[in-house]
Amino acid sequence: MEPIPEPVKYKKPRKTFIFLVFCIFILGVVWYALQAPKGFTGPVVITVSTREPLSTISQHLQEMHVINSARLFEIFVIASGGEKRITVGDYFFDKPLPLLSVVNQFISNDFGADRIKITIPEGFTRADIAKLCEQKLPHCSAQQLLEKTKNMEGYLFPDTYLVFPSRNEDDLIQKMQTNFAKKTDALFTGMSKTKIDSVVTMASIIEREAVGTADSSIISGVLYNRLNRNMPLQVDAPFYFLLGKSSSELTLKDLKIDSPYNTYINRGLPPTPISNPGISSINAALNPQKTDYLYYLHDSSGVAHYATTYSEHLKNKKKYIQ
Repeated sequence: MEPIPEPVKYKKPRKTFIFLVFCIFILGVVWYALQAPKGFTGPVVITVSTREPLSTISQHLQEMHVINSARLFEIFVIASGGEKRITVGDYFFDKPLPLLSVVNQFISNDFGADRIKITIPEGFTRADIAKLCEQKLPHCSAQQLLEKTKNMEGYLFPDTYLVFPSRNEDDLIQKMQTNFAKKTDALFTGMSKTKIDSVVTMASIIEREAVGTADSSIISGVLYNRLNRNMPLQVDAPFYFLLGKSSSELTLKDLKIDSPYNTYINRGLPPTPISNPGISSINAALNPQKTDYLYYLHDSSGVAHYATTYSEHLKNKKKYIQ
């Protein structure tokens, strides 16, 4: 009789089971990390600064509950080749998003909110800029802008700027100053600070006195002619800086106001710029047209009429103004 074989004993697949559990756990973690975070309370603004490492961005995102996993965010950004494509700016999140959507927002430079366009016209004063800034930017204070730009009249370059809605007046001030330097560095090469100040001051007057660029260089020449003859400039532009009044609003009493900016009673340039000139006025201040003119006026259509003598100026005044 043959011996009866013993029954086969099957070992439990312990290692396989553990591996499957581990895989399920990992998938669960990844699935959780990919979901929109439940702790998001928004809206949230994540500011990316120059040369900020990806790890700093990811940690900030996780701390603000924009994403569930900083590490997974980094992996997806690097895997997509987007690490070097993230640009400086404010990234706005007003609702919870899946992690891949957040990744895409960063690598495609989608800030999530439109930047506010602010156009600073040529010849605006600091007070004008402060008022406009407060109207356009939710976090801009006119008073703070004026305090922070006390010695910057003339150096806040008029242009169109895009500003993130979460920023305050500091961002606009920095943009205007940087733009001024960029536009004028080549023009002012080799000039002393005193010379630059006088050029900008003259340009700030030309900006408000000239009607269009065609008049700028001629009016510049007229004003320099008066300075060279030690004649008072007798221009109305500083009164807008002083009183907020245009030429048509000025009274005889205004023209006698005791101020170093009153060019009717003081010779020479005002002590500081009286507006923020554009590049054409700065060029005109640097390149005055040579003429014998000492006087000018504008008629009701804005056309300039020049004269070499006071009697000629009176004739023009009678002909075109009265």
